Amino acid sequence: MIKILTYEQYIAFLLLFAAYSDQKLSHEEIGQILNKITQKEFREMNDYFLSLNNYEQLNVIERHKKEYLNTPEKIDQALTDISGVLLSEKKFGPLQQYYYNFLHKELTS
Repeated sequence: MIKILTYEQYIAFLLLFAAYSDQKLSHEEIGQILNKITQKEFREMNDYFLSLNNYEQLNVIERHKKEYLNTPEKIDQALTDISGVLLSEKKFGPLQQYYYNFLHKELTS
């Protein structure tokens, strides 16, 4: 079930989407996300994220995009945060690049 997210939850959701690009969540990625939300909110958002299939995850991203990323500055900040999560493990391979490019296109279109 798709639920309404706050701005902070939405950003955390985007960061989880990026962090799970390699199908696992590292301690470094968790640390980056915890810079945005509390530990309790992280557990709730992680559980929610994992309860959705890929199609539903993309629907959540699309559903809240216009509401929360409605200026170029907010989009840039979200992309900076996404990049920070993807770079947190000190590797930015082809898979991470693909996810960054995908989210960049999704958030700017």
